[in-house]
Amino acid sequence: PLAFAQGRSRLVLRGGTHVAWSPPFDDIANVYLPALAEIGLHATARLDKWGFYPVGGGQITVEIAGQETSADDAGKPRVRPLHKTDRGALIAVRGRAVAGNLPAHIAQRIADRAHKVLQQAGLPVEITPQVVRGAGPGAGIFLAAEYEHSRAGFSALGARGKPSPQVADEACQALLAFHHSDAAIDRHLADQLLLPLAFTPGDSVFTTEQITEHLRTNAHIIRKILGIDIILEEKSAGMEEVRIAGIASEDS
Repeated sequence: PLAFAQGRSRLVLRGGTHVAWSPPFDDIANVYLPALAEIGLHATARLDKWGFYPVGGGQITVEIAGQETSADDAGKPRVRPLHKTDRGALIAVRGRAVAGNLPAHIAQRIADRAHKVLQQAGLPVEITPQVVRGAGPGAGIFLAAEYEHSRAGFSALGARGKPSPQVADEACQALLAFHHSDAAIDRHLADQLLLPLAFTPGDSVFTTEQITEHLRTNAHIIRKILGIDIILEEKSAGMEEVRIAGIASEDS
């Protein structure tokens, strides 16, 4: 909602920043927000404090640009649909392996394993080991694959008794599965984009590697509330197409 409001907004969010079953801060900052910028919704996010499960205690500051209006605009939002079916060539895989309130060798082992796996697959990769402080301990790896026309995010979290190589392998295997598909949008970003695209004028279309249950659920709820068409169609193995009929128009 604040992206469609007039003027700039600032939010300070406290709690978990890198926890299971939700996108980590790194995905929000490096993948989701750049995707929103492509349709005209601009925001930045800054990680102030790390917050791992179960302690939390993290903090993120978000700046949302809002909509600039003029007499000619009459308050209409300046957004546009998304057409993303070709991701282009891979430019680089970048990311960080993190140990929070834990020995530095944990972050280094995660980074070394991930670098080895991705380099052996022939991918250009830059992974930085990083030791951070937070309210509680935690570890993980957070990767972003940058293509010519899109970005995709992949992550994995450590846990008690979970070896560092396993943490690295989880994120790397998810990245490689996406890379070996022809999809433009990763499976998690796909369901996150449905709602903002529903408020753009005209039709949006993108390809994703898999139609997840999250994607199906979001599509069903948005259809029921907004009454718009969202079509999920399998094109081929590893290639699904999503079409969204936006509701924004001169009269909305």
